[in-house]
Amino acid sequence: MRTFVKNILLQGALLLGAQAAAHAAPILLVSNGVLMGAQAVEVNGEQYDVLFSDTRPQASNLLFDSFSESYAASDALDRLVFQGVYDMSPALTNGCGNPLTCSIVTAFDVGRILLSGTAFTNTATRYLDVSAIYAATGNSASSSKITYANWSVHRLPDQQQAIPEPSTLLLAGAGLAALAWRRKARRAMV
Repeated sequence: MRTFVKNILLQGALLLGAQAAAHAAPILLVSNGVLMGAQAVEVNGEQYDVLFSDTRPQASNLLFDSFSESYAASDALDRLVFQGVYDMSPALTNGCGNPLTCSIVTAFDVGRILLSGTAFTNTATRYLDVSAIYAATGNSASSSKITYANWSVHRLPDQQQAIPEPSTLLLAGAGLAALAWRRKARRAMV
């Protein structure tokens, strides 16, 4: 019987570990087959929404204020948003018209003349997608190869409440069952 309890506890721990490693995928915002942005993109443990557009970001609207934060956001675009059909079809991103390559710029500094940030370059092949430092003067998004990622903090609706994951319920149930079994076994010995 001890082996049975150990197996239940081990399976519960494995389920809890699998749950901790899982992340919810972002919600892609698509209009007529064109990727307009995404909601709930995880960057450095926080969730953000992003919209792709030709509009040059304003300094007052920037969420990321360093190269490392901007790079983390560009990396999240690569890992979480540009998957499947959008990974190999740059022209299906809002603001990009080039079928071979598109740079999605996440700015961290916008001056009167210079814009600095990182650019995730989405190409028609998944093996050449890179993120790199980006600097430009003026509004570069008039090019069919460049669009801006406009980020905002992801907010949950007030009425939405947290619902326990099935693995959490299973683990809690297994723990309670083990306690009940142990109590019953002790009473039988007395």
